[in-house]
Amino acid sequence: MMYASKITIDYKPQKVRTYREVELPEGLLTLEDISKHLKEGEKFGFFQREEGGLGLPVDYISIHGYRDETKEEVIEPELYTLLGTVADLYNKSSDLAADVVEKMARKILTDHNELDEFIMAMGSYFFTYKDGRADLQPMTQKMNKSWNYYYEDSEPYLKPLNDFISEWDKRLKMTGDAMRFTAKSEKITDW
Repeated sequence: MMYASKITIDYKPQKVRTYREVELPEGLLTLEDISKHLKEGEKFGFFQREEGGLGLPVDYISIHGYRDETKEEVIEPELYTLLGTVADLYNKSSDLAADVVEKMARKILTDHNELDEFIMAMGSYFFTYKDGRADLQPMTQKMNKSWNYYYEDSEPYLKPLNDFISEWDKRLKMTGDAMRFTAKSEKITDW
């Protein structure tokens, strides 16, 4: 889970990499011909590019260097506060979605006594059985007559939970937040 707060950042302008290409005239070039395109501290290299319908080679120089950011490119401190606010909203959304997952999973555990525990971590989630059977995975993989795999809910009562996680996990990364619990136990987030 990301945590951010409204902090003041003392931002200093950074160096920005520059790059441009200049087509060279035909004929022999002198160093002065090339240097008129260069600014202090820049470096250059030669290359050819095939252009036109006939693919004739045209000579270029590639010029690269660094410059300081301009005032327009530097993010204003107020925007850092805004970014902190956006991060705070993201965290609240992620926390609310995790609460929804917990409520849905607890209802499934309560309604289906054969299930023991809900576990979610590291991008996946599943239920365990009380009698020690293999874990109940939320989706099953099947192959159709064309030898293509497709996925469906392993149990019909898992569909609302699967749909919710499928809809929001890509955005909120809920399955990356660890949680495990039984129907009536405390939620454990660190094990």
